Amino acid sequence: MPAAATATSVLLIAGLSACSYSPQSETSPAALTGASSTAADLQQVMGLKPAGTVLEGSGGLTGPPSAFAVGYNAVGSGDYSVTAACAGAPQALLTVSQQGSSSSSKVSVSFSCGSPHMELIYFVVGPVSAQVALPSGTVGSSDAHAEIRITKHSP
Repeated sequence: MPAAATATSVLLIAGLSACSYSPQSETSPAALTGASSTAADLQQVMGLKPAGTVLEGSGGLTGPPSAFAVGYNAVGSGDYSVTAACAGAPQALLTVSQQGSSSSSKVSVSFSCGSPHMELIYFVVGPVSAQVALPSGTVGSSDAHAEIRITKHSP
């Protein structure tokens, strides 16, 4: 073997010996799913959609604004349960409003995330809105989510 080829082989082997291979670390399913895992957590917390549900929605609490809202244009009069839950933050604020009622704001209450919070509210005929927001000074995770469900109450 000529001297030039031998020198090239030695340099190539020396260069390759300095390289190392490390297999890619496994990525956890939670890291891959991101916000969808928080949404799935909320679905477990809220449970199955009951009969009589007139409105249901979910969305992010990342901001600004750090809020999620739903609205319904034509609710009938009667008792309704408004259920809200959140994940990815320590607490949230549920605000339920109805235009045309004696008080435009029916409920404004703070609740802990991780379990559902339910309010029984009497609505008159007309539009209804509900919002879940992070209270001022509350910091949620980058995938914080909320879900709201309004269901016609049956005794």
